[in-house]
Amino acid sequence: MLKLNLLFLSVFSFSFANAELKNLDNKSDTLPRILIANSFDAFSLNVRKNKKELFKELSDSLKIYLEKIIRTHLGLDAIIIPGTLNSSDSSIHSMMQVNHATRAIVIHSLEVYFNEGTEKHTEEYGMSPKIETSYDLCSKIDYTFYMGDSTSKTSQVNLCDFFTTRSVNDKGFVLKFGPDIVGKKKHTYGAVEKNAENYISSIAYLLGSTANQ
Repeated sequence: MLKLNLLFLSVFSFSFANAELKNLDNKSDTLPRILIANSFDAFSLNVRKNKKELFKELSDSLKIYLEKIIRTHLGLDAIIIPGTLNSSDSSIHSMMQVNHATRAIVIHSLEVYFNEGTEKHTEEYGMSPKIETSYDLCSKIDYTFYMGDSTSKTSQVNLCDFFTTRSVNDKGFVLKFGPDIVGKKKHTYGAVEKNAENYISSIAYLLGSTANQ
């Protein structure tokens, strides 16, 4: 009798576990799948070669940041389309169908630069007067969000954060040089990742999440 009871419990537990797994599978099938693509060609820019290479690296990294944020913070399925693509609406919709995606994010342009900020004049006893200038590290990225067959929303995210200050002697005519973006490239990846976080936060209600399922 004991063996029969144990057998019944084992069969019941196995059946219940299978039912739960099917429910999870069915739920995951209904979650939005987001396509992440890039139409920004950094090598078409009229800038020096090492800056083109940096912007290419940043656009590749941006796709990875977007995918990671969507998976980690929203619990959604996101797939990265490799390479640089044609950004026409028809090609994006076709790609969504091929990849069984209900949403898409396309990167259209990317720029990371230093912006000259406030200027402060200082003078110390026995020293030449100086001009101290602050510089912000900025990221400006254009995205387009697609949902369904026709809905699209284009957004530009432009973020700036204080980076450093530089001082030069105030001699009437002052020639100022800000930081070089390529020379400070290791800092640019964080700026792009923050831009991605800001963008996903702004469209989270359109993307949907496991919390809303």
